[in-house]
Amino acid sequence: GEVKAFWTFILDVLSAAKNQSEYEECKKYGTFMGHLPRSGLEAVFWIPFASVFILLILAALSHQKSEQTYMHGKHHPEEATELKLKQRRWRIYSVLGTTIAATLVFGCVVFEALAGCALTYCSKHKLIFFYWGMWTLTQVGSLIAIVGVTVHQWACLGEHSTPPWN
Repeated sequence: GEVKAFWTFILDVLSAAKNQSEYEECKKYGTFMGHLPRSGLEAVFWIPFASVFILLILAALSHQKSEQTYMHGKHHPEEATELKLKQRRWRIYSVLGTTIAATLVFGCVVFEALAGCALTYCSKHKLIFFYWGMWTLTQVGSLIAIVGVTVHQWACLGEHSTPPWN
């Protein structure tokens, strides 16, 4: 009886310490998302995940339209003045669009990282390690791509000629 009570007490103390440790980890790494249920965390992870791809496509389309306008002006020098204004306007729209997209994607990537941490430390999601590899490749890669498009648009806005392979 006494030995069993002693070991029960020890296990209760260890269990309480483990629960306290898990609570501290959740509080530290789960930040302000730690109180959300798992379904809420999944939504905070997957909705921005899909949004990043939509923003990547919009940034690419904006860049493509800007480049088409530029190439049209290159092949029709007789319309130089009117096309130059149209080209400049599209470049400005494209720069604004890709800059806004890059800013939104950055916010999405940060929210996804916070939701991933909360899923790991607060919800004890067992398969979260599958999320991190996919998240890094697709989301951080998309952010880098959109920033690259934005930098290219800023350079083109300054009337710099692009490299011949572009």
